[in-house]
Amino acid sequence: ASGDEEQQSSSYYAKQMLRSPFLLCAVALMTLMPAVYFMMEYQYFTAAEYKFSNEGDLTSFYGLITAIQFTFCLLLQTVSTRLMNWLGASNMLLAITIIFFGGFGLTALFMNQSLGLVMVSGSYAVFYILLYYIAEPCYQLFFKMMPISKRDGYRYFAQGVAASGGILIGSLLSMLHSFGLLQLSPLAWVAVVIAGILVIVAWYGRNLYIRELVKSVQSLHGDLSEIASSFIGGMRSSKALSAILDY
Repeated sequence: ASGDEEQQSSSYYAKQMLRSPFLLCAVALMTLMPAVYFMMEYQYFTAAEYKFSNEGDLTSFYGLITAIQFTFCLLLQTVSTRLMNWLGASNMLLAITIIFFGGFGLTALFMNQSLGLVMVSGSYAVFYILLYYIAEPCYQLFFKMMPISKRDGYRYFAQGVAASGGILIGSLLSMLHSFGLLQLSPLAWVAVVIAGILVIVAWYGRNLYIRELVKSVQSLHGDLSEIASSFIGGMRSSKALSAILDY
């Protein structure tokens, strides 16, 4: 019986998401962003292995990039709260997608040049921090617009679909290179196109979020107005009413 309930619950959330452009946009954003990241990760590891044939040099390079990566993460954490307060979560997600687009654009442009490894390594390091330490907490803003009783269900379902979908898309596209169907540079340009779509999705999602936020505030205002009118209308004492208003 519990299995049937879980199945019905999943199908319910799937149907509701398919009917909601807002939720579809949220899932698309949560799916495409890790897909672009995993494509960059593949570019990074492949380029590093091409550059360093010696295992010791490769390990040292990975250690250097990891040290730089989490130094950047530490510095970013000191200003992330201020950035969030200044930009807001929806604008923060849009900014991250623009960085993803720019990072992959630079990687594709410099792929076969001397700065190629620098660009792909820097982009990978930044993408990792932005995705896992900044973007994922921002995803929660989409589900705050949902009814409280169903908020967790929407979030769990969407995160499950997005995590699996993002890894699958990134892996399948990267396999085009591993199977010899596409060179690394054209694959980078494919990722640039996907990153461009990601920016569009983030922009559209930002507009939908603002619209949903306005609807939520209006609904809350209407509920409070009804409660206030029924409460004040039930008063028989003018002294009690004036006391409330003075308070």
